Amino acid sequence: MPDLFTTRGRRLVFSFGVYVLAFRAASLLIAFEGVTDRLIPLFAIGAFMAFTLSQAGMMVALATNWRPCCVQQHADQCAGALTTGCTICVVILAKFTEGAWITV
Repeated sequence: MPDLFTTRGRRLVFSFGVYVLAFRAASLLIAFEGVTDRLIPLFAIGAFMAFTLSQAGMMVALATNWRPCCVQQHADQCAGALTTGCTICVVILAKFTEGAWITV
């Protein structure tokens, strides 16, 4: 019998992780009674957090391999990280009481 914690699915996804994700998604749907308007703040924070972390990661990658020709790219990544970071702060402040505290 395969072990749920280490068995990979057909597309190189750990099966246990998919089960945990499905359980958490079902729990959120039950907790928020399936009202999508109440689930949107959770999605917004998760999406903008991913954007912010990816922009910051690209800034670090450019900084470690610094070349004079990368100044514009570094400025663009910095502006992107600051913009998405500010956006996530605004969403957290505006929607904290509406369920965004779960994601935070």
